[in-house]
Amino acid sequence: MTRFYFRTGPTDTPWQDEEGYEFPDLPAALDEAKRLVAEMAIDGIPTATGEPLEVEIYNPDRVKIVSVSLHLCIEYAGGDSEI
Repeated sequence: MTRFYFRTGPTDTPWQDEEGYEFPDLPAALDEAKRLVAEMAIDGIPTATGEPLEVEIYNPDRVKIVSVSLHLCIEYAGGDSEI
């Protein structure tokens, strides 16, 4: 088992996840990150800022190894406005 840390906020904020979570491998941790992004989307997608919903995964040394994000883009028929 490997310990992974997850971050959902800006990287300049303090760690919310002090203990981390153990998974058998990176694909299992990625499945958890995808589940977290889906839960975040249920709570609402931030359309005003255009920021993606993102979960970053860090290794045991707290070095970022992957990020999973969900982006929303709305294009109007005229092509003039994008959110």
